[in-house]
Amino acid sequence: MTMKKYLIILVILTGVLTSCSRFQSPKDVVEKTAKCMVKGKFKELVKYAYFEDDKHKQEFIESVEEAEEMYDSSDKDEIFKSFEIIDEEIDEEEAKAEVTVEFTMGDGDTKDISFKLKKQNGKWKVIMKS
Repeated sequence: MTMKKYLIILVILTGVLTSCSRFQSPKDVVEKTAKCMVKGKFKELVKYAYFEDDKHKQEFIESVEEAEEMYDSSDKDEIFKSFEIIDEEIDEEEAKAEVTVEFTMGDGDTKDISFKLKKQNGKWKVIMKS
């Protein structure tokens, strides 16, 4: 195989793999959301969030800024240490989903949180409330 053919195939494969990686399931989006929560990177949650309007988005941004500031000084028993996704329900027809995550807290206790998602412009987003 010539170098030119090899490069063409490589470019095509890269495009296919890149386009496939852009599709994210509700589970994928919630996994990224949960990772942000465990790491205390609350501002990053906005990337994965669905808001009814700009007012709700702004209120959410303000609340996550406060949460991020408090994260470092909070009681380590009360913060999320790890997580496991335990359930995923998708309703493609209604463009809605719900994913349940079991978080393990710093003190070893567990807490289940259900995330509701909505498809917006072909992408799954977590419905955020401020």
